[in-house]
Amino acid sequence: MKISVRLFGALSEYGREPLEFELGADPQVADLRAALEQRLAASRSDFRPALLRSSAFADEHQILHEQDRLPATGQVAVLPPVSGG
Repeated sequence: MKISVRLFGALSEYGREPLEFELGADPQVADLRAALEQRLAASRSDFRPALLRSSAFADEHQILHEQDRLPATGQVAVLPPVSGG
């Protein structure tokens, strides 16, 4: 399955253009998180794995949980935690 990932917030420093992944049949969010972590760790010396581990994954309608299947559209957003006042 082809997946297109958009990174937002603090993660956008790792790429403003969508990242493309080819995952096996019926991939889950956990599979995509692992593939994304592996790619960023290999390509970015400034990669902060803890930021990705605490980030939420979402489709165009809802936040996805680790065991959820990735959407059929193949479009996923990664949303890091935010804070503010």
